Amino acid sequence: MKCEIDLTNLKANEIMQTEFLTTLENTRIADIFNDLVNSDKEELIVLDGEKQPCGIVTRKVVLRKLKKGVDPESPVCGIMQQPLITVQSDDSVYFVREVMRKHQIGRVPVVNKAGKVVGLVTAVAICNGFSDKLEEVGSHLQAIIDSIGVATLVFNRFCRLVYWNQMAKLIYKDKIKLHVRCEELFESKVLKEILETGKTIKNIYEVNQDRHLVKNASPIIKQGKAIGVVCTIEDVTKVVNLMHKAEVINEKEELIERPGSGKGSLRTCPKPPCFEAFESRNPNANKLVKLAKKVAKVDVTVLIRGETGTGKELMARSLHLASSRKNNPFVIVDCSAVPEKLFETELFGYEAGAFTGASKKGKKGKLELADKGTLFLDEIGELPLEMQCKLLRVIQEKEFYRVGGLKPIKVDVRFLAATNRDLEEMVKEGTFREDLFYRLNVITLELPSLRERSEDLADLIFEFFNHFSDIYKIPISIIEKGVISSLANYDWPGNYRELRNVTERLVLLSENGCIKMEHVPDVIKNLTRGEKSERKNKSVYCLEEYIEQKEREEIIKALERHANNKAQAARALKIPRSTLYYKMKALNINI
Repeated sequence: MKCEIDLTNLKANEIMQTEFLTTLENTRIADIFNDLVNSDKEELIVLDGEKQPCGIVTRKVVLRKLKKGVDPESPVCGIMQQPLITVQSDDSVYFVREVMRKHQIGRVPVVNKAGKVVGLVTAVAICNGFSDKLEEVGSHLQAIIDSIGVATLVFNRFCRLVYWNQMAKLIYKDKIKLHVRCEELFESKVLKEILETGKTIKNIYEVNQDRHLVKNASPIIKQGKAIGVVCTIEDVTKVVNLMHKAEVINEKEELIERPGSGKGSLRTCPKPPCFEAFESRNPNANKLVKLAKKVAKVDVTVLIRGETGTGKELMARSLHLASSRKNNPFVIVDCSAVPEKLFETELFGYEAGAFTGASKKGKKGKLELADKGTLFLDEIGELPLEMQCKLLRVIQEKEFYRVGGLKPIKVDVRFLAATNRDLEEMVKEGTFREDLFYRLNVITLELPSLRERSEDLADLIFEFFNHFSDIYKIPISIIEKGVISSLANYDWPGNYRELRNVTERLVLLSENGCIKMEHVPDVIKNLTRGEKSERKNKSVYCLEEYIEQKEREEIIKALERHANNKAQAARALKIPRSTLYYKMKALNINI
């Protein structure tokens, strides 16, 4: 952290005295002495015949000269300070101070552009000006740290507290005092290390009187040296308590999926047959399904890769259900959702009394809960480096230690991992361990994006329409022309998840069983014709053809069910009779 107080914006005209004594250069010393004695001023500015400043004389100089026998009747020009040093009214106080230091003087006249004296700056005025400015900066600094949403402490180079905010006072209460030593609030070893090295230290986990705290500390740098430390303390007690509640739920097997157990689950395994969602008209996608079915039966580590929304978690569940472990737990660890300093207890668990505030019974980690089953590490690219090393050992040795434990715990777990990040690039950057990457990357399943499965788009759209139509009890009988074309033209960066959300929206916004073009989100329908690729045009053609075929089938079925009574068929289809006649003519239905 860089901390510098800028005093260069303080100008001479802000601190100068505007009331001062002047005299002409031929004035008698005796008269000057009387003027100084009868006033509260310590100095007098001497002017020449053109009223321009030519010198300065102080009370001390006059007394000293008179004691040495200078004639009181002589003119003041004989004893005044020369040459006269002046500054401009818009000069910075910092510059004025340097001028006074260089010439070893305690005061300097301030002149305007015409050379006329407009004020006087003294060393005392400079000190007072800097002091006022420092108080102003201090007020601003206090306002800044009070606005920070986490507890903040500022220590000087002697490791004593100089600033704090209200959040810090809520945590440490009576311990917060000016210049209190850091031992009461923060680890002195950490602060001394930061002051020596100038490096930031992050994610220090501590339990203080049942509060779970995560601390970060950064140096305040001036001229290349650390002159203090800023510490932030985040209270994660609520997060820890929620994790403890999740632990209780885990023990009740509500987060662990045991197919066939008969118990409800917060995240149930899919009912459809394994890999059904990945079957495709696309030959490359079907090759992927074939490979997935093959590796599911073998206890090999699998890395599932693909863009957001391509179904990586569903593929992991399918691998589990198709394996010999299908009747044992399928446990998920979302590496992007666990705070870095809580990762170890989440994965490995902890022994009773491992730290202040720990459960008296200890806690099983996700590894123990997944014993005999499958552990799915979602978003593996977000795993902290420190944990990557420990995870690698578990994968290789099939054993680990709980936090605070001395006895190794053996587990029989199959590991699956998923990511949408470029792990190879992360290995090059040093943010992902190369050995862990190769250990996870035994078999890779690269899930295709929706753009690469354009052949399946029509089936998926109607599958989702039917699905949400059934869920919300909203029958859909008409899809306005242009809706399917718009959906086919879109690139679907969010893949199947985005398509699912959009189709759900369209069903919910439908009017009298009709999905209209106006219901389609602007980002989808505003694509220009020039943005359509050849693939997209083919998709549009296939989809329009598909929807016409579906509409024709439904109308024929309705007519057949109602013995060709068009009024009853239109009522069953929930469309006006005129619309039915129009559709029959357009679709060449001659019944």
